[in-house]
Amino acid sequence: HTEFSTYTFFLNGPFSDGPFAGRALDLVPQDWIAGLPGELLVGVHLDLLAKDAPELDLAALQTLFGHDSIVGSQVSGGAATLWMDFRVQEDGFGRILLRDSSLKPRQAGRLVQRLLEIETYRMTALLAFPAAKRHTGGLASIGERLTTITGRLNEGGDIGSERRLLDDLMKLSSEIEDVAAATTYRFSAASAYYALVLRRVEELREQRVEGLQTLSEFVDRRLAPAMRTCEAVAERLETLSRRVARASQLLRARVEIQLEGQNRNLLE
Repeated sequence: HTEFSTYTFFLNGPFSDGPFAGRALDLVPQDWIAGLPGELLVGVHLDLLAKDAPELDLAALQTLFGHDSIVGSQVSGGAATLWMDFRVQEDGFGRILLRDSSLKPRQAGRLVQRLLEIETYRMTALLAFPAAKRHTGGLASIGERLTTITGRLNEGGDIGSERRLLDDLMKLSSEIEDVAAATTYRFSAASAYYALVLRRVEELREQRVEGLQTLSEFVDRRLAPAMRTCEAVAERLETLSRRVARASQLLRARVEIQLEGQNRNLLE
């Protein structure tokens, strides 16, 4: 990937002590893990239970995940059942539990990959949310100052006052460009990652499990509002940029007209 790397380790079962008791990552050399560059963004432990594994009721699931806020559904046309919680456990990893009903080997591989990608792309999409919250107040302030400046445009004045207004507009434009430089890539990446999440969720072909929220419902309720916030901030940034550009063009035209008038008087 252009901004992150993924590592996946597989450990063949069966799980002698139950789901999440043995971790594939524990068999990887720890000094190698410590030497990986960058920071951990997403960590997931995914267990795939065999067809003959014991049935799990809601109480058993709550014990495995440590709480009752569990998302679940039948996926791949009913060929498997999915449970996950979108939370970080004490070890710094999230948990996904799959139960095989009638998965074929390649189908199981695609399903596991989709689920890991959903969690990865969900977190990378959310990287834009702190930036959106951080710049919301600054953009509101820029909008208020721009409204004040455009209001002064109607008052008119000599060429000196017009130039001072133009300087103020240039400062606002510079501030907007600074915010754009800091956020444009992040917002564009978030939009692309969010689209991938929606596509992967759709590919799951979910069917409801009684008493549990589906994965698509969780994404719609928890991820979509954050993405709409990022989109709103990006649109506000673009709107402010256009407003400053229009006000600057108008003010430059007025300054040029005044200069032309001065030159005409001088020639006369």
